[in-house]
Amino acid sequence: MVLYAEKRIQINIDLRKVEGVRAMENLTLDFVDQDYLVFPVLWIEEIASVDDASADDLKSSLAPLKIINITSIVLIVVSVLVMVAGGFFVFRGMKSRNQTV
Repeated sequence: MVLYAEKRIQINIDLRKVEGVRAMENLTLDFVDQDYLVFPVLWIEEIASVDDASADDLKSSLAPLKIINITSIVLIVVSVLVMVAGGFFVFRGMKSRNQTV
């Protein structure tokens, strides 16, 4: 069960020197091997965690779901066993009927 989560997002722009644009006249890209630069514009980080009291409440509310899951598995197993037993008795009845004829 996840009781701690982090989410991060970063938005970048592809920065290139454009001839004729005065704002880009002093832009130098000598420190990178490409003719462009990936520039981070926005960084968002969200962190969420659940305190111990809330975690205990959540776990206690999920306990009935666990019981339901176990009960459904038990019912499926019992149903399969009943079907196998029924098939056995049908086959046995057909076999005994064929022997009396």
